[in-house]
Amino acid sequence: MSPKLSKLQTLIIIPACLALLSGCGKSEPEFVVVKNVETPPAEVEDHSGHNHAMDEAHAHAEAAPQGLGFTFSIPEDWTQQPPSQMKLLSFKAGTPPELMAECAVSAFPGDVGGRLANINRWRRQVGLGPTTEEVADSFVQELKISGMDAWQVDFTGPGDPAGRVVVSVVFHNEQSWFFKLSGNEASVREELESYGTFIDSVQF
Repeated sequence: MSPKLSKLQTLIIIPACLALLSGCGKSEPEFVVVKNVETPPAEVEDHSGHNHAMDEAHAHAEAAPQGLGFTFSIPEDWTQQPPSQMKLLSFKAGTPPELMAECAVSAFPGDVGGRLANINRWRRQVGLGPTTEEVADSFVQELKISGMDAWQVDFTGPGDPAGRVVVSVVFHNEQSWFFKLSGNEASVREELESYGTFIDSVQF
């Protein structure tokens, strides 16, 4: 003969049975299957201490060139380099070692501090002092990139050899895209025509 169930055992078994029976009449599970959803790499929570702009660049760089977002033609004398944390694309150009320039492409969300902040940052890179909002516009040349309004600056610093940087900027898809040719003055001057051809070839 089976032993009698205690009152405590009865109280435990009855709710358990009810819980099992409550799902018996349902033909579909109670969850939603989400298909074909891609999570952008830049939105993954990060604890590395990097700032958001650097993380965004890194996320794009890992996807390059397939996920770059635009097409382009590489000038014949340019050699493509591996992408890095801050550079989606990078090329070496010129005759080593004296006339070696670099062309790099990067993209960041928003306006990255605004035009003046970027202009002063590039001026510092070649050893020039900061400028003001009133004067900054005098350095800007308007142009088109992929049919969109863009702007460009060209700075040469002091020293021998002098550093030089040419940067073209276009705002597309809520991001600022930077195309930057840099090196000593002679190497940048040597590659200006190829750089212009490269900029003209870019199609978003």
